[in-house]
Amino acid sequence: MRYRITHRTAYSYSSQVALCQNEAHLTPRSCNMQTVLQHKLLISPQTAAYSERIDFFGNHVAYFAVQQPHTELVVTAISEVELDTDNGQLHFQSNACWEEAVNSIGDQLTPANLEARQYLLDSPMVKASQDIADYAAVSFPRQRPLVESVRDLMERIHADFTYDPGFTEIATPLQHVFEHRRGVCQDFAHLAIACLRSQGLAALHIRLSRDATTPRTGEAAGRRRVSCLVRRVRSGRGLARLRSDQQQNPHAPAHHHRLGPGLR
Repeated sequence: MRYRITHRTAYSYSSQVALCQNEAHLTPRSCNMQTVLQHKLLISPQTAAYSERIDFFGNHVAYFAVQQPHTELVVTAISEVELDTDNGQLHFQSNACWEEAVNSIGDQLTPANLEARQYLLDSPMVKASQDIADYAAVSFPRQRPLVESVRDLMERIHADFTYDPGFTEIATPLQHVFEHRRGVCQDFAHLAIACLRSQGLAALHIRLSRDATTPRTGEAAGRRRVSCLVRRVRSGRGLARLRSDQQQNPHAPAHHHRLGPGLR
């Protein structure tokens, strides 16, 4: 299915801004589930400097600077993508147990497995305490299917935690979120990643843009999805991904568009 996506961000200032420097992570990423056909970034006021780079994870990053007085900055990303939602996704009826997923990352030194291993470790925003590991372990009894375990974990987070936009800031520690059972979607994504990593599963953060028939703002304009990596044990080829969304219980619908992954 082909989509045309418009993502508009506007900043209004109470007084004139003489200079601003920015990084934008708004270019969708081509991958096995998604092909980017076209993309452009429109910026107002006109930029004095503009460049693009690829970051460590393979995501497109745009840098730009506005060097004239302005009271409003508008950045509009327009993309056309084609989705193939069956390619690379672990089937939701799979019976492979979660221990098999843990072992699949460590038993061969393939490029895909080596890449996945970085997602086993704690990262700056995701540190798994013993309390978090104990919380996660409830969803991962021995020999339970991976899909069933991850779904159960997502459902528990969805039920146990309260969405509270005023409770956390961008750098609020994960342990604080866990103890108070409150936060926003990025906090719940961090929690899910910590839970999965605490059980020996490779998990990463993915920023999404969502399909919508009406305009959305703030948290509703996008989603954070957690992706759990596991080798395709039946065929032995590459890595499959099990993706879940904390706000769309228990997992994200297929019509989300991938912007890019990261450790968080």
